[in-house]
Amino acid sequence: MTEVVYGRTFAADQDPREPWYDDNGLIWPNVFNPSETVPAPYGGWHQEKHFASGGLVTTTSALVNLAETYYIQMEDFCGGVLGNYGEPTNGVRPNPKRSHNGRLRGTSSYLRQRPDGVNFALIFNKALDDSVFNDPRDMLDDAFDTFDADGFTWPTQGVEGQWVDFDAPIFQFGNGSYERPWRLFGIALSSSPDEATLNLKSGNSPWTGTLDRPLRLRAPQGGTSRIGVNI
Repeated sequence: MTEVVYGRTFAADQDPREPWYDDNGLIWPNVFNPSETVPAPYGGWHQEKHFASGGLVTTTSALVNLAETYYIQMEDFCGGVLGNYGEPTNGVRPNPKRSHNGRLRGTSSYLRQRPDGVNFALIFNKALDDSVFNDPRDMLDDAFDTFDADGFTWPTQGVEGQWVDFDAPIFQFGNGSYERPWRLFGIALSSSPDEATLNLKSGNSPWTGTLDRPLRLRAPQGGTSRIGVNI
């Protein structure tokens, strides 16, 4: 449940982990004060009233857990038969594949449930047409079909947040991802938003300074990460 929060109307009230919601500069009247205008995803509607229609903010990991636990589509979607839509899977995989998607201004998502038990979720910080989901969906389906045939070793660690590796190659161009982590702690700080998650790989940094905003520092791989810091 730490991965699920209520959506909020205005940016100042939103969870710090939420992204910027891109809607190509679309401007709407402020739902609480129609005499002024706001970016559509930030006050164009009363988000707190969307209890059962896009009212939650979550992560891909939580969506995949949902698909592991409950059926996400009608048994016969085109025929309108409710079947086991929303009921527990009890470990029984759907056949054929099932999907569920949705969107609001500034965000869209796609959830896939496969007969082999490989489920995946896509979340975008932009409202996309259904047809746009087809390419990444088909790419992932093809990849997982290949994995089923050839075998695949799944990762056991999530990679959420920014990554810092003090022992990364000195000339490596980092971008904060797991595969291309920041090397210098100072650069990681200046490149991360408030309340960001910084994951530290094992190593030592000579950096000293002041942490002047809230951050979450983690060492999810264990080992020892040392920095010099005055708080």
